[in-house]
Amino acid sequence: MKVLIVGAGQVGQTVAQELTSKHTVVAIDQRYDALEKVPGTVRVVQGDGVQLEVLQKAGLDETDVLIACTDDDRTNILTCSMAKLEADPFAIARVAHTQFLNTWHHSRKAFGVDLMVGRSALTARSISRLVGFQSAEETAFEERFFAGGRIEMAEFEVKGNSPLTNETIEQVDRFEGVTFASLFRNGEMIIPRGETRLQVNDRLVVIGNPDDVRAFGVQLNPSTAEEDIRRIVILGGGDIGVQTARLLQRRGISVRLVEKNPRRAERIAETLSETLVLQDDATVRAFWETERLHHSDLCLVALQPDERVLLAGLLAKQLGVPRVFGVIREQQYVDLGEMSALDGVVHPREETAAYISQHVLESYADTVARIEHERAEVFEITLTGEGQLTGRQIEEAVADLPGPCVVGAALRQGRVLIPRGNTHLRAGDRVVVIAQAEHAEAIAEVL
Repeated sequence: MKVLIVGAGQVGQTVAQELTSKHTVVAIDQRYDALEKVPGTVRVVQGDGVQLEVLQKAGLDETDVLIACTDDDRTNILTCSMAKLEADPFAIARVAHTQFLNTWHHSRKAFGVDLMVGRSALTARSISRLVGFQSAEETAFEERFFAGGRIEMAEFEVKGNSPLTNETIEQVDRFEGVTFASLFRNGEMIIPRGETRLQVNDRLVVIGNPDDVRAFGVQLNPSTAEEDIRRIVILGGGDIGVQTARLLQRRGISVRLVEKNPRRAERIAETLSETLVLQDDATVRAFWETERLHHSDLCLVALQPDERVLLAGLLAKQLGVPRVFGVIREQQYVDLGEMSALDGVVHPREETAAYISQHVLESYADTVARIEHERAEVFEITLTGEGQLTGRQIEEAVADLPGPCVVGAALRQGRVLIPRGNTHLRAGDRVVVIAQAEHAEAIAEVL
């Protein structure tokens, strides 16, 4: 494919590096010094990507995918909108502010953008997975959403004290809204059958209605893990801190958020009704001791600039917080953050670049998630009239596919279906499929 990248900052440079070995890549930026940093195999055009003549000079008419990843949200959206009207490439816009992302999720036709990548939302999800989402209510250590959030995939580990250990899939199948998609045992992927028995340390992937998926997680592992995380303090009330707090409070985790700016702290408190918002300077030791923040199980430092992240992270460790993670925005501080007192570092630009690159490289499906160290892929795709699943019973049709797979869920005219073996799928159905990684693309092509 031909890929046109507008914005040769850190995200653009990383995406270009990832894609240039398999695709023809052109990068646009007004800054000559930024263009100098893209790989030598990438053609560069100096100019403003919002200007149509610059896009045309870069070959817009032959472009298959346009990626707008400048530091300005409105520039990215405008570039995508103009490119769609002129040449109709697949348009990807990177945004930092959640209001654009929320509008786009509400209407996928908004802005003329095919895929909108929210930096803060992506980073928050990465942080949440890093934290582990361990709570009394839920023990999923990996989860992804499909069909605009209406279908959830979650991966659970069967704990030693699980009441479902040694039971068969048929016995534990008590939720109409859940499909048992795959089971990983000793590094091998198993397609679960009714007679398959759950064993301790099995990692079970389920797909379906989010409420039923979470209810199954409670049933599978009703008690908390030994290293239970119940109290989290987030330092910094920017978009990343707020998004992370919102995700964690949904899991019943006690979250306290510290924001220095009084007006912003007040707005956050109104938005996050289940999060305790404290207004003060998170780098002041006396404040920590007064509020007893050091009794937290985990601290996330999402302050700006990065120097304050390192300072607050060191303070948290000195006061005895067991686990401290930091959000580092500038590349030059990433290595320093990893060598400091921080237990882990999340880099928003790297998260964004990786997500965009993966989407382009795995363009055979609408959404792709890799799990179990890339042994398996879960992908979302719309069935065509000629597809091998279309108009046939699933149980019969999957035998003719290029590899073993499970159809975990389907979306038909806005309604979520949890398919069984005798379900007939139709052209236009959006299905979520899990397969071994080496077979995923071939399966998608025949659907």
